[in-house]
Amino acid sequence: MTIHKKNDDFDPTKRRITVCAKRFFAAWQFISTEESRPYLNGVYIEPHKDGGVTMTATGGHTLASVRDDQAIFVGKTGWICPVPKSFLTMLNRKDAGHLHFVGDSVYLTDNMLGYYDVTHPSFDPTEIIPRHMAVGYCQAIDGTFPEWKRVVPRNGRGKAKDYAMNGKLIARFTKAIRAINPACSPAPALHIFTPPSDGQPIVIRSGAAPDFFGVQMPMRDDPVTRLPDWLKLPRKKRPPKPANDTKPGNAPNGAEAELVKSGQSAA
Repeated sequence: MTIHKKNDDFDPTKRRITVCAKRFFAAWQFISTEESRPYLNGVYIEPHKDGGVTMTATGGHTLASVRDDQAIFVGKTGWICPVPKSFLTMLNRKDAGHLHFVGDSVYLTDNMLGYYDVTHPSFDPTEIIPRHMAVGYCQAIDGTFPEWKRVVPRNGRGKAKDYAMNGKLIARFTKAIRAINPACSPAPALHIFTPPSDGQPIVIRSGAAPDFFGVQMPMRDDPVTRLPDWLKLPRKKRPPKPANDTKPGNAPNGAEAELVKSGQSAA
């Protein structure tokens, strides 16, 4: 996975981002917790050419990205944004609304409708009002993020014949989708698009969260057959052979068929 060119103008005082808290929480499920790779310890938020942002996170084996078309983003360069651990529980609460990254701080506002419109550029999240749920110190990560689009397979519904997946990582997709759409089933359907070959990543999507998708790399495993050898499924019974008089070529035709219908013999 190649790496984005590091931003030489890294200046946290310029950071000004407002995103949906639930969508950020969905992407957060896929960050890396390895201290040796700090550039993967947060969600990469970057502006989208059609407005809003995309939020992407990866731990190396899985990657997920979600679009927030209502987000506010000041600037042209993406930011790797972590959040304090104390925020994580609140991000998935029903009343969680928006995350605001301003400078070295992060603010969480609720989703209650009122006089203030927190998605309007004129809203100042640094002025504390009753809509604030939490405030924390949170520096952006000064590092580089992988060029994640390079690992996304272009072709879906491939012809991979044998594919092993990490079940624990698959479970993260369910949690992420339910964060975006709490009204969906406790076990939302996952659409898995297989790659052209067994060694390439799969794409995972769900109709419950159309703006979200993920990629998962295959997992090494001992080769297995399609079904266990001990299953001993019963053999399918072959259909009985047709009688001689019904075999092709023995069927009556023309005048003989009329005689058979009338019960007369052709003799």
